[in-house]
Amino acid sequence: MHRYLKKAVCYLAILICVPYFVTVFLNGSGRGGSVEVDETYVRVESSESGDGSGNGADIADGEENGGGSKNRDGSGGRDVDDDSVKNSGSKERNGNNSNLRGSKKIIEMPLEDYGISVMAKEMPGSYKKEAWKAQAVLVRTSICEKMNQDGSDTVLEQSYLTDAQKKQLWGSNKYYSYYNKLKKAWEETDGEILTWKGKPAYAPFCRLTNGSTRDAKESLGEEYPYLKKVTCPKDLENEWQIQTTMEKKLDAKVTALDSAGYVKKVRVGEEIMSGEAFREKYHLASSSFILQKYAGKLRIITCGVGHGYGMSQYTANEMAKKGKTYKEILGYFYKKTKIREVAEIVQGEGGSKNQVGK
Repeated sequence: MHRYLKKAVCYLAILICVPYFVTVFLNGSGRGGSVEVDETYVRVESSESGDGSGNGADIADGEENGGGSKNRDGSGGRDVDDDSVKNSGSKERNGNNSNLRGSKKIIEMPLEDYGISVMAKEMPGSYKKEAWKAQAVLVRTSICEKMNQDGSDTVLEQSYLTDAQKKQLWGSNKYYSYYNKLKKAWEETDGEILTWKGKPAYAPFCRLTNGSTRDAKESLGEEYPYLKKVTCPKDLENEWQIQTTMEKKLDAKVTALDSAGYVKKVRVGEEIMSGEAFREKYHLASSSFILQKYAGKLRIITCGVGHGYGMSQYTANEMAKKGKTYKEILGYFYKKTKIREVAEIVQGEGGSKNQVGK
């Protein structure tokens, strides 16, 4: 099955990204003129320092809990709100394979290494294999969606953990077992992405919902028929479900909620801002929150961790514990989508098979 992803990259190179990939594959990387598909490299955006300090070491930490990060949204490769900020930390493999784009350094790394390293940042290493396989499909989908959008200008911007950060996060005793788990999840779903109408789907995910996922149309303003409200009752039992923060005296009021109880609009003084923008500005765990005046300050109580769209990673893990497969997990959160090989999409093959949600 590993060969399918490699074929898919070749097809994308030919049909989508010819100018860029021809250069990388044949000329530009200094690895010789005959580069095998197994050695496919992709361009990745790195922070200028190249060490990713402060970006990810606490993101996917924890065991069977909310993760230890108040600010993880699990956007799946696309900003949910214009106010979202992406910071990419990565490892420079070869000093000759990097260049600068503005204040960001562009480096090259193997596609598989990149995918696994993105996965490492997104979920606790202790999660079950089928949950990781679902996450692998979503990470691969976001990569393909990015390539489909940007074509020859593709620079992958999704942040990830370096090997040093993985070891720091997981500890030396668990590093190899967790890494091998992620590697197997990537390989056993190799080439598979989530699609809608024959194209890579927009497939966001979050760490923990407030009890249900959100209907994307209500807040994003775009129709995503497969991103509908689904219940996640187990999320309510998670120890990170409720978090409280205090802000200095602030004139703020929630003015609009969606059907899942997430904040759509907040008035701050005379300004109206989105719930996501408010969450980012005040570093809240979730965009499901209530505001209370307390002792001359503003008390903010959040429910869940993240933006609430798409797959709840915690519920995915609970489903995996009960024997659900990754296809069943994805089918629950992304109704009527299909899991397909990238090569199938490029070649116009497939059909109705592999539909993962009713």
